[in-house]
Amino acid sequence: MKTRDRWEFLRCLAALITYASTRDLMVIATDFKRTRETQQHLVETGKSKTLNSAHLYWLAIDLAILEPDGITIEWRHRPGDAYEQLGNYWKTLHPRCQWGGDFGRSAEHPGWDPYHFGFTPPTALS
Repeated sequence: MKTRDRWEFLRCLAALITYASTRDLMVIATDFKRTRETQQHLVETGKSKTLNSAHLYWLAIDLAILEPDGITIEWRHRPGDAYEQLGNYWKTLHPRCQWGGDFGRSAEHPGWDPYHFGFTPPTALS
């Protein structure tokens, strides 16, 4: 992983936060850098499905959207909602951008991690 990867990721993140703001969406970070031990625990407890998370490389962030009250977090995700709008925009910013709302997505179900905005982890690159 190159330091420039982190710069590219943060440049895209700034664009995403600006985009959210122009749509009157308040987003907060809920998770950014993880240790290998933390990632292992998340996999063991079923909260993550990979040991090679982009969070390990500072190349992913979990963002939650606040309700209009500015206090309550909107944890529900439905097709076409604000998380999906952010995810679709995120994927236009860089070829390595991945949105967790696409993870496990099917015609019947939305993806299982709509809060995740990241870059393809370095070892997953082709």
